[in-house]
Amino acid sequence: MIAKPPIVDADLCTGCQACLAGCPNQALADLLENGFWELWYRPERCLFCGRCAAICPEGALSYSQEGLPPAFQIQAERLTRLPALTCPECGRVFLSEAGRQIVYRRLNLSDRPGQRDRLALCPRCRASASAEALMRTTRGEVKS
Repeated sequence: MIAKPPIVDADLCTGCQACLAGCPNQALADLLENGFWELWYRPERCLFCGRCAAICPEGALSYSQEGLPPAFQIQAERLTRLPALTCPECGRVFLSEAGRQIVYRRLNLSDRPGQRDRLALCPRCRASASAEALMRTTRGEVKS
């Protein structure tokens, strides 16, 4: 049994929110405040199962099994705070800068600025922009 809240390595956390999705009892919560994305731990909801740490693709979450039992911790605790990126089209927060850099690196986009610009949009606006571009291209081909 895990006896302390998860520990977040802020240098590894990208704000991808996989830990939020993996928590079966919503012990982790996120908050957008003053241009920052924050990850909060709610001890009263934690099952101490370790799923949040197991699902983290960057290995940013870990647990310590030493210390006070969870019943001694009463208040919510902020685990990390990352600068939030907002979509320039709709204003929706969707990623942290660290997360975007990892996507760039994994997709090898360092030499393709046009592709990088598309990733500045949230997934919904990116899909919409791609569909509009496809329709323009299709209409152009039909007219020829």
